[in-house]
Amino acid sequence: MHLIPESAAKRQGSILLGCMFLTLITAGALTCYLGLVMNQNQLTYRSQTWHCSLVLAESGIEEGLQHCSANSSSLAGQGWGLSSGRYAKTSWVGSGYFTASISSTAPYDVISTGYFPAPSGAAYVSRTVKVTTAPSPSFTGAMASKGTIDLNGNKTEVNSYDSRSSATSTSGKYDPAKKSDKADIILASGGTLFDLGNGDIWGHAYTGPTVTLTTGPNGGVGSAAYMQAGTHGVQAGWWINNANVSIPDVSAPFTAATPPAPGVVGGVAYDYVLAGGDYMMATLDKTCVVTGDAVLYVTGNISSSMLTIQSNASVRIYCAGASASFNTVNNYNTAVSLLYFGLPTNTSVDFGGSWVGGMYAPEADFNITGNNEISGALVAKTIRMRGNSQFHYDQALSFIGSSGAVVVTSWNEL
Repeated sequence: MHLIPESAAKRQGSILLGCMFLTLITAGALTCYLGLVMNQNQLTYRSQTWHCSLVLAESGIEEGLQHCSANSSSLAGQGWGLSSGRYAKTSWVGSGYFTASISSTAPYDVISTGYFPAPSGAAYVSRTVKVTTAPSPSFTGAMASKGTIDLNGNKTEVNSYDSRSSATSTSGKYDPAKKSDKADIILASGGTLFDLGNGDIWGHAYTGPTVTLTTGPNGGVGSAAYMQAGTHGVQAGWWINNANVSIPDVSAPFTAATPPAPGVVGGVAYDYVLAGGDYMMATLDKTCVVTGDAVLYVTGNISSSMLTIQSNASVRIYCAGASASFNTVNNYNTAVSLLYFGLPTNTSVDFGGSWVGGMYAPEADFNITGNNEISGALVAKTIRMRGNSQFHYDQALSFIGSSGAVVVTSWNEL
């Protein structure tokens, strides 16, 4: 028998114990490392799940906002149904889904909850978002055009006033002694021409980067002080050429309503009396008086000989006909009480020289000539001013919305 010396046996035993100890340390380190990796994966997946549920919630918000804008006259339909006083919809997106709801009355709020599978797969991670809305302003300045702006008359002028303030108006009407420089003019992103000619703009001019603002020898754009000094040309900083503006079309306010009836108001006989509420008719012609808060939808052309708005009344007129003309307008209220909206089929408008109100007709051509003066705000496909015509922008119209699009006023996660 071969005997191993005691000292060698001890060394071998020490080596064995060392290897075992090292193996245990390595195994422990690997176990910890694998645990950290698994924990990191779970945290990453949890974070991704948390993010995905928010994305789904925001998808529901976007769909709700689009539905409010496109179907404000009737929220029922397109998958939205009334439930517990709100219009609700559920949609699946991949392995997750959202449930969204819209308040039944304006100003609308939209609440959406997004659900995405949890890392365990046994439940869903959810996040909820709520937004409040307001009508998208129809008028963001004195004038806005989708195509061309041509003010090259003898001496045209666009200025501003504010019917809400006695400092910038007299009894809510334009006063030349109080005019101001808030009359911004906007050429939308697809516009091609902005020719000021010898006209004056008491405000800013906005165009896209591919459009050049041209002026004549006596034209000017700028502040009140700049214009009052008789300076010509564009004041530094008052032409902004990086504007990115779109102008949405108008939709009909409703599909059915009663036509207005004739009547006598203040001893005067009128062919149509709008006492308040909703009205619908094939054509608006002859004489019409507004005595309450009314909405009128004209499915054909308008050729009004006289339109009168009493001091305690207001009207929104929607026109689907190709043309609309108003010979005489007697607005005994302010510009916010008379609003005209042209549908996409409305391609020509003529508001005469006595109009005081808002005009939103993005597919129509607008012209004003001679010594005519119009007060309010304007959105049209093309805008053309000639002669010594003037346009006075009422800043109060900047808070007026059409019957369509909405904008977000607040965003909160619940």
